[in-house]
Order: sequence, then C-alpha cells, then structure tokens
Amino acid sequence: MSLEPMNEVSIEPARDSDRSEIRNLLTAAGLEDAGLDDHLATTLLAWRGPRLVGCAALELYDGSALMRSVAVHPADQGKGLGLCLVDAMLDLARQYDINQVYLLTDTANGFFRKFGFDAIDLSHVPADVKQSSEFSMACAQSALVMKVTLPVEHRPEG
Repeated sequence: MSLEPMNEVSIEPARDSDRSEIRNLLTAAGLEDAGLDDHLATTLLAWRGPRLVGCAALELYDGSALMRSVAVHPADQGKGLGLCLVDAMLDLARQYDINQVYLLTDTANGFFRKFGFDAIDLSHVPADVKQSSEFSMACAQSALVMKVTLPVEHRPEG
C-alpha cells in the first residue's frame, strides 16, 4: 500500500449540503445510508479538492457509540484514507467521552483489528446501540460485531 500525502486531503465535518454526495459514496462502496441523516453532526468527510473521497459516521449513545458508514471511494482505496478516517472517528468518540465503540462489518474485520477492535457476541452490545438502524437491517444478522474500548482520559477539574 502506498500512502499519498494527506496534505492533499482534508477531513471535515459533514454539512447538510453534503447529503447527496455522501449517499453516492456509500452506494459506490456497497453500504446502506439508512439512518445516517440522524447522525450528520457526527459524520466526517474526506475531501481531495472538491471531490468527496471518504466518509465515516458515529452514532452516539449513553456511554457508547456505533461507528458506521466508513467508506473510501473505490478509486482512492489503499492510500491510507480509511486509516485517517477511523483515527478521526475514534478521536471524535474521545471528545464525547465515549469509551466503548461498536461496529458491524461483513468484510473489513482485519482492517478494524488494526485499531484494537475485537469480535464480540451480539449479546454484549448495549440495548440502545442494538436499536440503531444499522443493527435492524437484514445484513446485520450476518455481519461480524466488533468493539474497541478506548482509554479513559482524565481531564483536570475546571
């Protein structure tokens, strides 16, 4: 894998006006967009100039989160964008004091293991996370459930 300079790519929060481009990217990556509109505020986008090349979203729950819609445009895969997006998502989770992040994957378990995600049984997923649109889709029945525990950062009292 050859990494391209990330200074050519900017990672920014999604805006309402980005919805159709996000849908197009998710379709190109073979991912669903159901429920994503409800989590646009915690969606990050990777732009190479004016072109959307990647996205990732976080659904926030009580003390935990579901990472979803991690996608890199097929023409831009293998260049380190996915790594940068997942790092940014985990940083975002820390900003919200989330220490348990879950995800569903059919094909990328090896990729997510690089970040400390491990396969878990569905019974270990909190009920509120299981109520998400991602978990209610038919493909969720066959997907691998993964979880990472983020270190708790101790912030000074203000």
